[in-house]
This record gives sequence, C-alpha cells and structure tokens, in this order.
Amino acid sequence: MLWAGCAAAGLAVLITVILIMPFFPTEAATVVSGYGSPVIAFEFARTPVDLVAVFGGDADPARASRLSMMDQGNRWDFLFMTLYSLFGAMFGLAVRRCRATLGTVILVAAIIAGLADAIETRTLLSITAQMTNGIANPAGLATLWVPVTIKFMGLALSIISAGLFLGSRKNVTWKALGALTVLSALLSVPALLSPAGLGNLLTPSIGIGWIIMLAYALTRSVKGVTLTP
Repeated sequence: MLWAGCAAAGLAVLITVILIMPFFPTEAATVVSGYGSPVIAFEFARTPVDLVAVFGGDADPARASRLSMMDQGNRWDFLFMTLYSLFGAMFGLAVRRCRATLGTVILVAAIIAGLADAIETRTLLSITAQMTNGIANPAGLATLWVPVTIKFMGLALSIISAGLFLGSRKNVTWKALGALTVLSALLSVPALLSPAGLGNLLTPSIGIGWIIMLAYALTRSVKGVTLTP
C-alpha cells in the first residue's frame, strides 16, 4: 500500500513539473547558462546586481513580464514542494520496513527539504514584490541562501539514502541503479559550491534520483512484492 501511494505521489510530481515549468520565465535579462534557468539563477541571487541579471533593469521592457512569470511559477511551486515531500516521505516510510535507519533519513530529509522550500519560495515572492515597488536591494536577499542550501542538501541527502537502499537490494539491476542514484545526487555538492558555473547540474542531479526512485516504487506496486533485505 505504501509503495502504491509513493508511486502515485511520484507520478504527480512528474506531471506537476511538466505543467508548471511553462509558468516560469525561460530567458533572463542576461546570459545565465551556468545556472541552467532563470529560476535557479534567482534562487542563488545574492546581490542587487544578480537580480538585474535575471530580471533586467528598470528600463528593461521585459522586466515586469519576467517578474510576473516568476511569481506565477513560484505560487505553483507550493503544490510541487508538497508533492515531492510526500513522495520522499512515503518512500522513506516504505523503506523503514526493512531498513529503519535509511528509511528515517529519507523521510526526515524529504520533509526538511519541503519546509525549506516553502521558506525559500515565500522569500522569493517577497523579493519580487519589493522589486515591483522599486526597491533595488530587497530585504530577504541576504538570507535567501539559507533555505536554498537547506532545500538542496535535504533533497540530496534523501536521494542518496534512497540510492544506498537500492544498492542493498539483491537484484543486480537495482544495485547499479542505486549507485547511479547516489552519484547523481552527489552532483549537488559542486553545484552548490559553484552555482554560477555548475548550477545547471542541480535539476538533473535531483531528477535522475527521483525517476529511479519512482521506477522502484512502481515496480513494487505492480508486483506487490514484500520487501526483503
């Protein structure tokens, strides 16, 4: 039952990603290729100069549109974070049946990531609101890095733990996929250390892990197999 619920939550995450990505701006005011997308560049903004690079200056005719689209995407992000936290939490609960420690880590890390994401998104919405009102150096910009870092580290820890669990399976295929899951999640570390150059690694780092976790949950759901060490 847990695996079926986990699979349903994972599929909901996948569908939500597809549906909400068009809401976010696809182009920043200047090149942010190292970040991978304007929303990632915004999450790692630390100075007013970084904000101008994403949204453009006061004279940029596309500035208002970028701000509006970013707000629209971030409001939908509350649904996304709820679903991915549920997905991770249910995966952790299912794993706890035979690997209590790893299951608990997956569960707690997924919830912490979602809570940090909620704080992050509220901060982002606050920043864009202040920018719309002409404030160049919004309150919250200096501390934005805290929830952003906690979110990505929580996601990485949850996925790494899931990968270690998969690596403990007797099936060789799942062992290999478990190793891939761990390696992909570890890419979050250099990305967080150098987001301007390697931030584009964050999305595939998390995405690969989630897809493998979803595949495992679907397999357990379809086969109805009870977990064994």
